[in-house]
Order: sequence, then C-alpha cells, then structure tokens
Amino acid sequence: MEAYFCENCPLAFEIGGYLHWDLSGGTDLLVCTACGVMHRLIFHEARGCHDMQTGTSELFVLPNPIRQIKTVSRDNGCGQQIKAYEWPYEESDWIKVGVFENRQPLDSLTCHHCQSQGKLVSHEKPENEFGLWPVFKNEHGELYCPVCRGLLESLYFEIIN
Repeated sequence: MEAYFCENCPLAFEIGGYLHWDLSGGTDLLVCTACGVMHRLIFHEARGCHDMQTGTSELFVLPNPIRQIKTVSRDNGCGQQIKAYEWPYEESDWIKVGVFENRQPLDSLTCHHCQSQGKLVSHEKPENEFGLWPVFKNEHGELYCPVCRGLLESLYFEIIN
C-alpha cells in the first residue's frame, strides 16, 4: 500500500493491493482520478478455481474525498518514537455499492461519488502514456495529484503480507 497527500487541493488517499492469506482472493484500494474518492474492490475467488479471475467482486466506497490526515507519534515497540498516520475514517464508513461476477477490469467501474466511468486506478493499473505507474507519474518520474495536478507527496509505502 502507498499513501499520498496533495497540499494544493488538499487530498489524501491510499492505493495498492494484497492477496488474502488463504489465497481466496485479494483486495485493491483504488482512487478516482476525477474526484479523489477512495474505493475498495474485494475479489473472492470461486472455490476450486485458482485463476484469480473466477468468483465474485465487491465494490465499496468512502462517502467523500479525504481532505486531511493526522500525523501522530507512536512507540515502535523498541522504545523509539516513529511518525505514523491516522486516517479519518472507520471500517464502518465503507459503503458497499456493487457486487459483480468475476474480477472486474478497472476501466469498467464507475466512481460512486462523481459517477465518472473508467477513472478508478490502482497502484499498478493502468499504466500511463509513458508506461509508468501509478498513472499520476509524469515522464520524469515525479508524482502529481490525479485531481488538481499539484505536487503529490508520498507519505509511506508498506508491504502487507
């Protein structure tokens, strides 16, 4: 997962994906490049299928774009203070907006905040015109806000396993 913040709009979002421990599917956090609202796509693989395409997909959305993120100091368990981020939403804030058969291509999904189709992106898909991802990276590798084109700060990158 990778988190970003744009001071210009302001906008904060997290994107990325991970496979479920029991290999029964995967979860992708997406952002709409038109309005900045985060979506979550959960894929449940059909029993007996191991192609990560056959099964059921559920789409969830947060009600609004995230405009601020709180920075806190936490103990890392070794007595050192580290910077961490607290997102201003709870698990219960995610609204289920769709159930689909099989894994859905991102360009077929509609943002349930601004109704734009084909604007939901993950960390790796789609590539931009320079063959780079995320899609909001320019030809020089600089990150820009997918909504306002302001400079985008990478807050963290973490591997979930």
